[in-house]
Amino acid sequence: MFYQELFESNNLFFKWIFKNIFLISLLVFSFTQEKIETDEISLLRFERLKQAVIFGGVILVFDSISELIFYHGHIDMKSGYEIMVMVLLFYLITFHSYKTKLTSK
Repeated sequence: MFYQELFESNNLFFKWIFKNIFLISLLVFSFTQEKIETDEISLLRFERLKQAVIFGGVILVFDSISELIFYHGHIDMKSGYEIMVMVLLFYLITFHSYKTKLTSK
């Protein structure tokens, strides 16, 4: 079957495409404004984004330190894709949890 051969021969290509689609969808979902964007929600969005960037920096520093401590001949750092996905997921989870608390009051 043609489709089976296509997926088997280009497995790495499809993995790359799906990773990019996932990252772009996270970016779009993260920066889409609410239907009613109040000043409180805008401030909350900025605060959570700032916290997510700090979280990404801490992850990067801890990953660097752990690679230096447990060095086994080669350094295996997290890729930019992994860090970006962690930062965006952290942002989405914290923003929506705090927004739910804010709007339920």
